[in-house]
Amino acid sequence: MLLRLLIVIIGIFVSLFPPGVSAHGSDSPIIVVINDREIEPNPVSATVESDSFPIVEDVASELFQVSEPLTFSLRPSPPLTKEELNHYQITWDFNGEKKQTGINITTSFKKAGSIIGKVTLSSDETAEPTTHSFRFTVVPNDTYTFPQVEMSINGKHIENMNEAILVNLSTDVTFAASSDTKGLTYQWNFDNGDTAVGSQVTYQYSQAPYLATPILRATDKHGIYQDFQLSLKNTHFGEKPFPIHLFILVGGITLAIAIGILILRKKRHLNKRK
Repeated sequence: MLLRLLIVIIGIFVSLFPPGVSAHGSDSPIIVVINDREIEPNPVSATVESDSFPIVEDVASELFQVSEPLTFSLRPSPPLTKEELNHYQITWDFNGEKKQTGINITTSFKKAGSIIGKVTLSSDETAEPTTHSFRFTVVPNDTYTFPQVEMSINGKHIENMNEAILVNLSTDVTFAASSDTKGLTYQWNFDNGDTAVGSQVTYQYSQAPYLATPILRATDKHGIYQDFQLSLKNTHFGEKPFPIHLFILVGGITLAIAIGILILRKKRHLNKRK
């Protein structure tokens, strides 16, 4: 019973806090500013990066117009100081095409779309340059609103995307998305490096986690997209065998607990004899 409990606890811990994962933007030495407004850390994150499904560190909530002049600048984030920032060579890159240099730049965009920007800081004093990614949206007109998107899992409509959804992740899971607006494309990121495309996809996790946070990316005809992240709790967690390294870890912890119990009992026995 104790062993089974330890397996479940460690499995939950590994699912919730996988190694090497950090909050996006939390350790960046710079803050990106667009038209004097700081952009915020991206609320959507992925455990495993995917080239086909890039996720940036920061996202601007404000919408910008086609041909509107946009001024991009940087503010230092501790421990980086303003004086130190001025010593860097700064390069801006937008969708891998438009590039400019300088701590402050002004540009505009002729087409609507979700634009991924990258700002790179390099210096002769540092071995590796630092690159920070962000996203902002250029809309076709001032009346633009992104279409409403509905989602369901295994045929059950999702009422609140902010609440954890109970689902059996040990078997096939059917993800579906729809909208009254035609022409949307849908891409899915299953938070483990796997992706899929389509308004309805069926997927099974090879190692069913306790918690999965898949992402839906819905893109409209303008190339403007929004990300929606779900939180799925596995109702059948622990039914599949754990990887061998977890068994070794559990065995070590169990042995340490057993030795501790034996030592305590021996001490109590000696105290009674005294």
